[in-house]
Amino acid sequence: MSIPADNIKRAAAALQQYAALYKEQGELLAAHTPAALRQRGDGDILAYLDNLCQKGFRDECFKYTDIMQALAADYGLNLKRTPATDNPEKRYHCNVPSLGARTRYVANDVPAPDAATAPLPAGVRFGAASEDESLAALAHTYIYNGALPVFDPRDPSDALCQLLSQDALVVDVADGVACGVPLQIVNVADARVPMMMNRRIAVNVGAGAALDLIVCDHSVSHCDTLSTQSMHICLGRGATLRLTFIEENASTATRFNNVKVSQGDGSRFVCNVLSLHTGLSRNTINIFQNGTQGAYAEVNGVAITDETEHFDNYVKVHHLGGMDNESRMLMKYVLGGSSTAAFTGEVYVRGQFVRKLTGDIAQEFIRAAGEIIDEL
Repeated sequence: MSIPADNIKRAAAALQQYAALYKEQGELLAAHTPAALRQRGDGDILAYLDNLCQKGFRDECFKYTDIMQALAADYGLNLKRTPATDNPEKRYHCNVPSLGARTRYVANDVPAPDAATAPLPAGVRFGAASEDESLAALAHTYIYNGALPVFDPRDPSDALCQLLSQDALVVDVADGVACGVPLQIVNVADARVPMMMNRRIAVNVGAGAALDLIVCDHSVSHCDTLSTQSMHICLGRGATLRLTFIEENASTATRFNNVKVSQGDGSRFVCNVLSLHTGLSRNTINIFQNGTQGAYAEVNGVAITDETEHFDNYVKVHHLGGMDNESRMLMKYVLGGSSTAAFTGEVYVRGQFVRKLTGDIAQEFIRAAGEIIDEL
């Protein structure tokens, strides 16, 4: 898919506007950002955005999703961190009682206070950087000083998220701890005017530890919204993370989710992506298997789309330690109306390209009553 020149020009203007906003409102942004997250090398991001404005953006990994058109729209930001509601857990009701999950709500991009009264399991920390200086310090370590890149240079939305986000949710599971309850993050877009919301999640699962994490995206807004989300995930030796994304958004929602995973020896990462309704949704998942043996990664996706919805999964696995690690991908899509969907899976071993599976599902597969299975 070629990106129209007009979209590139409008997106360049939007990127310049966001960069100018950051420079002009830097004091306000910093005043509502935890101290540990203020020093973050944003000069590199500004230089990256300036380069995009000068040269444009045409990257193969966004072949099927016109990110420049999505970024070209004009959105407001909530730099003063004004809560959308005082009781999001009562207003939005996203939980499954039988699941017994510990749930945290994020209204737009402002984490709500923890409404739970029971303590977390020993060795498990789950909260916002803005609530606790020690959590803010952990967020800084996992995002800026860890084994993963701060932002994905092939994803402009990830750069914007890192530049403009003012908080982060932190999940930390100590070595050898199996978290006995699932943890759930519920993101809700609740805006009265077109709004951009930027969210970050930092996850560390220590050596031999285990965690089930559910991240939900919902929208109760009838106006256009743009959400960017950047996740940094570190799995220690022998750690296990089962990560589930569930999306049920309005057709006015645009969502970009960038996930970066670092795996140690013998770790297991299983990711399930479910989209029931969306406007435009893109998941970018980069998995770095740093260990030499026994790491396992699996990414599964299901999307049900209709009308003019667009859904895109991009998965890239880096077997940095060699061939003694394993990865699998499985995607199933059901399309209706004029909706479109795409999937790209790439595998690299020690930096060398091995295999790619890709397709614009809009034209090449059966719609509505059929299903699409891409397996690698």
